[in-house]
Amino acid sequence: MNEIEAEELSVTIKVLKVDSKKMTQSVFKQLPEKNVIDDDFNILGKVWGQVNYHLPKQSSYEKNIIWQSGNDLYRCAVKPLHYSPERAKRNQHNHEVNLHRELPHFKLVSAVEKNTEEEIHKIAEVFNKYTEAYQSLANSEQLYIAT
Repeated sequence: MNEIEAEELSVTIKVLKVDSKKMTQSVFKQLPEKNVIDDDFNILGKVWGQVNYHLPKQSSYEKNIIWQSGNDLYRCAVKPLHYSPERAKRNQHNHEVNLHRELPHFKLVSAVEKNTEEEIHKIAEVFNKYTEAYQSLANSEQLYIAT
């Protein structure tokens, strides 16, 4: 018979505090929304981390990022790409698919609309830049907010 043991481990929980008070869901909901990714897919400001709390009408795969610019805190929901450049280009002509709604950044839509099938590498380059920015945000620390 194998010997079974339990090992005690310590866990660090990061809590976001504003003016030395724990941030609550109510305060989180009141943070102004502002995109943390600029038009060149750079991350703006200081990213504090992500909150595993989804506002109404948000999908479970969106990441809520809390970030700071100057003295102001913002929240931003970022989405992964579910489209390949080729699929986005094909669906551009399909009126049932609204690329502005399906793609998480207007510059992705612009790349699809401006470039031809033969220039798919240009679209892929833009998609890759967005994916790198998204992955950096998705890998940010988990923050806990009080109820």
